[in-house]
Amino acid sequence: MLGRYSLHYHLVGDTMRGSSVIGASIWNSDNRWLTVHGTNHLIVRDCVGYNSIGHGFFLEDGTEIDNVFDRNLAVQAALGKQLPKQVLPFDFNDGAGFWWANCLNTFTRNVAAECDQHGFRFEAAPEHGFSPVLPIRQPSGEFKNTDIRTLPFVKFENNEVHSQRRFGLNLGGIRGVATYDELVADSEIQSQKVRAGHVQGVGPDTEHPFVIKGFKAWTTHWVFHGGSPSVLMDGLDAFDCNYGIWRSRMDMHEYSNLSMRQMKQKHFYHPWGGTSEVNDSYEQNLKVTDDRPPTTVITHITRASDGKVKVHGTVADASPIRHVMVNGQPASVDEHGQWEVLLDAKSGSGVIEAAAEDVHGNKEALPHQKRLTDDERL
Repeated sequence: MLGRYSLHYHLVGDTMRGSSVIGASIWNSDNRWLTVHGTNHLIVRDCVGYNSIGHGFFLEDGTEIDNVFDRNLAVQAALGKQLPKQVLPFDFNDGAGFWWANCLNTFTRNVAAECDQHGFRFEAAPEHGFSPVLPIRQPSGEFKNTDIRTLPFVKFENNEVHSQRRFGLNLGGIRGVATYDELVADSEIQSQKVRAGHVQGVGPDTEHPFVIKGFKAWTTHWVFHGGSPSVLMDGLDAFDCNYGIWRSRMDMHEYSNLSMRQMKQKHFYHPWGGTSEVNDSYEQNLKVTDDRPPTTVITHITRASDGKVKVHGTVADASPIRHVMVNGQPASVDEHGQWEVLLDAKSGSGVIEAAAEDVHGNKEALPHQKRLTDDERL
């Protein structure tokens, strides 16, 4: 049933900035684990989803940005059916551990295993009257109509798939197999389901490509399938799989640091698009530029001794962080973007403000502000 999910963030935009789902365990769900709909700045970390009908960790309508999915486990997201009156008509709800239609989010250290169709799946297609041009919030806070197919990841690093029946990572490509009844007599229905979700050759520009780092795949049929142009894959470790890079569109694709061992069929199978030229200079086509500022979230505040409070949060960016400043004080930031700082709870206006700057000088224009509660100030 549409809207009936174990956890559901429904059209809250930026109003719940600071909300997080940490350490949740969701199992035997008849309808997904976590649905994020029209919501930004949500932190999802250390969660486990097991046995879902339909997609597991699911971003619903293509407007969701600046969410962080870090160190989550998705096991057995199973084939479902399209939901009545669902927002995106091209989505067949066919069992992805992680599914999204807007890549401008962070996916780090996540694992998907034994899902029916995809470990990780990006889909965005102008099909059945749907337009992929949507109002997307800009770093300034304004909204701009943007083709969601052109938006890169904030970060996609160190994700992993195990024992995937179909795709490890499907980035804007064809479905391949959409249902168990793939051998139905109506070949046109079959063809529609296979083609659905394809980005149709539209992707980011060469300065803001999809950057995929440190991807691992074990015992998976197709490790990576890309329908999107402008992809930089740096680090792939695949073992005991059937196909490595499968039927991918090679327009402005660059690959480095690949390791594929005990592959049963092909390391590269039927690449298409692009040119016939082979060039070992990995800066030949893509000129990766980070001109987008970091985003900071205050996740929680804990009381310390002597009128102090410890402020905890997360920062996300494509580049290393120069600093996170909280009420004028630098926070301690670890390699995964988690930060904390000790402040005097009794001074000032009782408002905590956090903002970040990356090593390229991109500064956050919209700091996160949170007012201390009376209990936190005591």
